Amino acid sequence: SFFLFYGGMLNIFVEINNHYMSTILITGAAGFIASCLADQLISDSINFVIGIDNFLTGKQENLPKSKVGNYKFHECDVKDFQSL
Repeated sequence: SFFLFYGGMLNIFVEINNHYMSTILITGAAGFIASCLADQLISDSINFVIGIDNFLTGKQENLPKSKVGNYKFHECDVKDFQSL
């Protein structure tokens, strides 16, 4: 396993049966740019994407809809460690 962090995104790579699977955490997931990024990432079924947002500036309608089930959203603030 190894981790990458850049921007508002944390990427965790896990090796399963000699294949790497990514679990990606996106902060500000209801924002326009982050939601477009999430759409791209969930289109590849090897990625599992977790989005978090407090809706301070983001919008519910920006959240992606995964048809594969590889996206999960949590409404919370990254400053509130208890909710994470």
